[in-house]
Amino acid sequence: MFEQIRFDNLTSAVKQVLRGRRRVETDRFVALGSHYLFESQFTTPGIQGAHEKGGVEGEVGRYRALVLSLLLFSGLSMAAWGHHMLQTGQIVTGLFALTSTLLILPAGMDYFAMAATLYGGRIRLTVPMLFALGFALQFLIGGVTGIWLASPTLDSHVHDGYFVVAHFHYTLFAGSLFGAFAAIYYWWPKVFGWTLREGVGKVHFWLLVVAANVTFFPMFLLGQEGMVRRIADYPAGLGWELYSRIETASALLIAIALLVFAWNVVSSNRRRAPAGDDPWLDQTLEWAISSPPPRHYDGPFSPLRGAEISRAYDSTLALSSEIPAGLLMRQTHHWAALVFVVAITLHTLRIFFTGAFRSPRMLNHYTGVVLLTLALLLGFTGYSLPDDLLSGMGLAIGYAAALSIPVVGGDLGSLVWGGEYPGADVFESRLYATHIFILPALTAGLIAAQLALVIRQKHTQFPGGGRTETNVVGAPLWAGQALRSGGLFFATAAVLFLLGGLVQINPVWHWGPYKPHLAFNGAQPDWYLGWLIGALRLTPNWEPTIGGYTLAGNPFFGGLLYPGIVFGLLFFWPNVERAVTKDRGRHHLLDRPRDAPWRTAIGAAGLTNAVIVFVAGASDRALVEFGFDYVAQVRVFQVLIFAGPVLAYVLTKRICEEFRSRETHPLAPRSGHFVRRLYDGSFIAVPSPAVEEDGGRRADVAPRRTHGVRQAG
Repeated sequence: MFEQIRFDNLTSAVKQVLRGRRRVETDRFVALGSHYLFESQFTTPGIQGAHEKGGVEGEVGRYRALVLSLLLFSGLSMAAWGHHMLQTGQIVTGLFALTSTLLILPAGMDYFAMAATLYGGRIRLTVPMLFALGFALQFLIGGVTGIWLASPTLDSHVHDGYFVVAHFHYTLFAGSLFGAFAAIYYWWPKVFGWTLREGVGKVHFWLLVVAANVTFFPMFLLGQEGMVRRIADYPAGLGWELYSRIETASALLIAIALLVFAWNVVSSNRRRAPAGDDPWLDQTLEWAISSPPPRHYDGPFSPLRGAEISRAYDSTLALSSEIPAGLLMRQTHHWAALVFVVAITLHTLRIFFTGAFRSPRMLNHYTGVVLLTLALLLGFTGYSLPDDLLSGMGLAIGYAAALSIPVVGGDLGSLVWGGEYPGADVFESRLYATHIFILPALTAGLIAAQLALVIRQKHTQFPGGGRTETNVVGAPLWAGQALRSGGLFFATAAVLFLLGGLVQINPVWHWGPYKPHLAFNGAQPDWYLGWLIGALRLTPNWEPTIGGYTLAGNPFFGGLLYPGIVFGLLFFWPNVERAVTKDRGRHHLLDRPRDAPWRTAIGAAGLTNAVIVFVAGASDRALVEFGFDYVAQVRVFQVLIFAGPVLAYVLTKRICEEFRSRETHPLAPRSGHFVRRLYDGSFIAVPSPAVEEDGGRRADVAPRRTHGVRQAG
């Protein structure tokens, strides 16, 4: 951060500079106590030292002398307030005039350090450098005009006038503001890892330079003409109107310049151009490490103490071990996410197997399938947020799948991740915003739409007493259904909190932070992603190419094409069934699975395929836990994903047709007779009760006697 310059003494230094000697000491890592150094006390971004070691021989004074000048400047500044009271006669005029005037000495040393540093380096007019130069200029104007106020004679003329206002604003407003913006632009990449836009920053600088000087410099002129401060309304005709109007208009320009800075922050945040480790080419210690600096764990979990971790992983660990009830809430949230996906999956299966997707409820089905897709994405993004080893492996798989998309894969991966995996720092923020805002907003909207459609169209119902295609028999929304739903809600919440408090899930402190070289086998994602992992494992080692160009990467088939086919068939199934059956009527009564054997068989075949692929996703666990050969497992599962659905289709269709032909309940007891002994010692054979279509039992018929044994029926 500091450029170090060596000279003999002040006179020698001036001579060397005037002679054009540009060689300066640029070894920033020397022991400061062992050299006589004249060093700038402020950051000079944009200066790139390009000089060999050695420098101009001799010293201008010790490094401690410059530090002493800073301390002297601070001390004298605390005693300079008295020059505001030189005209009151209440203070020792000579003392405070002396302390105010002596500020010239340390200020001169500091400015010489700035000028010599600039003279000895190659200046690049970056935005921080421009604001640093602007600070030097604005503060110099304020300091030089302070000589008037330090002199009792001159102060008597400008005291309590607009000359004082101009001096005050040049030192405290313009000087401080430019210095602050120099520091903001300079240190922004170190803090956030991305830079503010250079072009917009220069517009901000020049607007502020013009606005500040046009606003405050005319105040010197007004003060010389006798304009007194702290008066609300001045008499007209004094000749001050033009300057005052210029100052007012230019003050608005200052506000515009600040708005430009705000726009720079917002637009740069959207773009987030990586800054690199040393964007200013300073080659100093603070820029020798990554930007932002790496974070190291110092929490209570001792095995990880000192490990380099991301902010996301650090916050997850803090929530789990340092915040009261944090682990309870995190684990409850995780369990709730799993149950959420289970509930939507079971609901979707119920709709499919009962034909609830038929007209007029096709829109309900479409929104339900989209809701299931969003639930999976919600789970994946939330699972990936902690940046632990497991989530990092999942994101690596997702990145590979994105790159495998034909034609646009590379551009899409770079756009989403902000570069090559693991991506830019902005990716974690994008993932966070997607998980907590974008996907929840879409999910909430679809749930609201589902509820509105149910209220408008009413629930479907199974055939039964009094139920037809034109009416609804059931509990009213209020209070029956509402209270039941409320009770289910609180019961579910209670179970989830019990799981969160008693059953450990996703202990990220055991996995550790994500490091690509630490990836291991045997790691499993949450259950709803297991079938995607299985599809990736079962995909053959094949990539289509034409003329050396790969059309689609291998992960595309298992990671995107397979789930795309599954969800595509599920989404468009109402249209497929309508086209096959030619049934375009409106249905408010549900089918029993046996009523549509082919639909139930196709659903069972698809479900069998998904289950087999899901089990295949755990083949590495079977290898680790039971020693099953991994390659042999893959070969078996590759056969089963085709043979299993065919077998499931045949068996399911045959069972449904059998049930439909007999019209018996699947859980009805077996038909037959049981023997009962009477009081007279004889026996009777009584048939077992049959089950009616609606689930009721028929009454026993009167028994009759046959061949010494009476038989009922």
